[in-house]
Formats: sequence, C-alpha cells, structure tokens
Amino acid sequence: MQTAAHALVALVALIHVYFLVLEMFLWDTPRGRKAFGTTEEFSERSATLAANQGLYNGFMAAGLVWGLIAGDPVGYQAQIFFLSCLVVAGVYGAATVSRKILYVQAAPAALALAFVLAGAEPVTPPVTDGSRDPRTARTRARLRAALLEACGTRPPDRVAVAEVVRLAGVGRATFYLHYDDLHALALDACAEVVREAVEALHAWDRTPPGPEAPPAELVTLLREVRSGAAVYRSLLGPGGGPLGELLHRELRSRSLDELRRRRPAGSGHDLTASAVAGLFTGVLTDWVHDRTDASPERLAGQVWRMLLAVHAASASHGQSTVTGGAAAPLG
Repeated sequence: MQTAAHALVALVALIHVYFLVLEMFLWDTPRGRKAFGTTEEFSERSATLAANQGLYNGFMAAGLVWGLIAGDPVGYQAQIFFLSCLVVAGVYGAATVSRKILYVQAAPAALALAFVLAGAEPVTPPVTDGSRDPRTARTRARLRAALLEACGTRPPDRVAVAEVVRLAGVGRATFYLHYDDLHALALDACAEVVREAVEALHAWDRTPPGPEAPPAELVTLLREVRSGAAVYRSLLGPGGGPLGELLHRELRSRSLDELRRRRPAGSGHDLTASAVAGLFTGVLTDWVHDRTDASPERLAGQVWRMLLAVHAASASHGQSTVTGGAAAPLG
C-alpha cells in the first residue's frame, strides 16, 4: 500500500511539473493553445498570468516531493496537506472554469490522498494510553515488535516510520492513530523492559538480600538483555537512548516512593534515588555496549553491591536510616 501511495503522489507531482512547463514556457505556442483550448490572441494577452499560475503549480509539485523525501511525521503531513489543497483547487476550478480540471487535477490528487490515508484501522474507543480495546493492543504490539526488529540492525534515530509500518503490516495513518512519533513508540516498546528492571531491583519483601546474594530476578533480567544485546544496544544509545531515559525516570520514581514509604523520617531521599537510577542505568548502558566485561551473574552481583554501598553512604551522611539488616538499595 505504501509503495502504491508513494507512486501516486509522485505521479501527481509530475503532472503539476507538466502544468508548470505548459503554463510558463509553452502557453503561447501551438502546443499550449491546444492543451488549454485557447486562441492565439488570448494566449498572447494572458501569458504573464499563465506563467504565475504555472509557478504555483510548481510549488505544489515541490511540496509533494518534499512530502515524499522528508522524514515522518513531517513527510506524511506534507503529503496530506498538499494533496488536499490540490483537491480543493481542482473542484473549485471545475466549478468555475472547466469541468476538465476535475479529471486532470482533482481526481488524481484525490486518488493519491485516498491511498496515503488507506490502511487506517478503525479504533473504538478512541486511542488513549489507557485504552483496553483488544484491537488497539494488537496493533500496538505489532508496531512495538516491528520497531524492535528494525532496531536490531540500526539505532532508533535511523529507523523510519515507513519501515516500521511495513514490518508491522499496517498503514502510516494507523501508526499516527496510536503514536505521535517514533520516539513515543520507542518509549512504549521499552516499557515492558523497564517494568521488569524496576521489579527485579525490588524483588524482596521486608529485608533485601545481602551483598553476596543479588535477587534472582536481576540475574534473569540481565540474561535476557544479553540475549537481545543488539536491540538493547540500539535502544540504550551513548546518551541513554529511549530505554535509558525511561529506565532512569521510572527507577528513580519507584526508588523515591519506596524510600519515603519505608523511612518517612529520613532525609535526602531524592539524592539517593537519583544515584540509584543513574548508577544502574549507566552500568547497564556500558555493559550492552561492551565497555564492561562481565557475565550476567557477575554483573548482577557487582551492581547489587554498588547499590547497597550507595545506601550505606547515604546513611552514614544522615540522609537515610537503614534498619532491619542490609541496606535496601531501592528503599
């Protein structure tokens, strides 16, 4: 569907380039007069007006070409805008000048517009973050899987919406019903991983495991990350990437909530939560980029001991009060 839509948009652009040539350069020639059904006297008198009209057609063609080559969502939005303009102008021209304009301008533009919009799946109720409609869940799952597949070979900032919708088997219009842009999709795709990471670092009841016994869930998580290293390397870019950004935010929030709940009288919880989130996100990023050489089991132990050390240091400076055994890395 995307290939057909692009082909039709390109065809409409070529048609308007042809209009530009006819109106700017061939208007006052036998060929131009034959194309528009004008007389020699009329074409001579209206040549300047026709040249201006041809220039406008050139701008329409340029807008469509921009829509084809620009990245999304700008490219998609540009195609919708310029095709809509051509449809409206064509209908108006057919009503006021010649019915022929309806067939040579409005109809091709309307067909291209229909193909660009094609593929949008009905969503009931309207798509929101909390929507539980099974069709919404299925479509989003396909889009997340498609993005993760694409990120297996290149970073997210080099993946285009066109590739994601092709892999997911949906239309671009459907994509924009669910997500504002690829960044929003990337965050959604990372959400499950982030949830697992946050839970893995809180997988204990009243007393956290000691420094030599990291939670088994943490080891399991790191094994999963290692098995999908190519994807996680893409999502955890040098600056953190979409996964790092979301992981840091959610981990800090959960840590802060746990610290306040378990030790309401303590102080400096915000600093401790920031340190915990930054430490784990930074170490995980370096590990997937092979800057740190460690097995999942060894890394889990090292990270756990570092997190305990963060809390021990904060406690020694009066920032929190640790009771009931080992220091709690996340509250």
